[in-house]
Amino acid sequence: GVDPDRIRTVPLGVDPDVFVPHGDSFDLATPASFRFLFVGGAVMRKGIDVLLEAYTSEFTPDDDVCLVIKDSPSNVFYNDDTERRRIRAMADDPQMPEIILIDEHLPAPDLASLYRACTVGVWPYRAEGFLVPALESLACGTPTIVPEIGPTADFSTNRTSFLVPATSIKVPYTRRFRMRLGFDIDVESINIVGIRPEALAATMRRAAQTPRLLLNEMSGNGVAMAHGRFRWSHSVDLIEEYLAELVHDRPAP
Repeated sequence: GVDPDRIRTVPLGVDPDVFVPHGDSFDLATPASFRFLFVGGAVMRKGIDVLLEAYTSEFTPDDDVCLVIKDSPSNVFYNDDTERRRIRAMADDPQMPEIILIDEHLPAPDLASLYRACTVGVWPYRAEGFLVPALESLACGTPTIVPEIGPTADFSTNRTSFLVPATSIKVPYTRRFRMRLGFDIDVESINIVGIRPEALAATMRRAAQTPRLLLNEMSGNGVAMAHGRFRWSHSVDLIEEYLAELVHDRPAP
């Protein structure tokens, strides 16, 4: 019900001094030369179940690949609403393709080194607000696999990322939210991103078969895009611009 002309959006950003393509590389205990990386809570909203199904159906222990899952520590954001136990069981199963689970907090420099240690980041989310890890991955020179729709469309193209076919699904969800400003909002449905595991699997296989020369080109494109348009300083500039708009438009006393 808000006039679109009154809405301004401010994207999030990356620290250009930390999330860079050069620097240390995280020490991963794997001989695999192609490394997929997922960063975030291992929860359904972020599509971890779709990722596990796609990865384990498409690859075998004989493939030169590894899936690195950097889960959020349970004492930070998520409690038991995760796939952590299932991931550990898969990682211990010799019949499964290689999986490494990192379940500890990493300072930003170590997280940047983890992006640099991997070949492609993968995020098959159902719902996200912005998905900063995908942007951080691009800033570190690591191309991404993301849905073709959703918030990552603001900073992901075929020049930087492998885009997975996806659909928008409306789900009935009746709930009343009490807002901090003192009013209620009634929600009757929500939209989520739908990705079929087989579509993700095919995209992951395509990424794993992509020549390194092309991956390097995508890497450079992602770095240029992230650092050229999505630094935190860019967010600050927009905030200042929009606040100036408000001051300019304010009626005289």
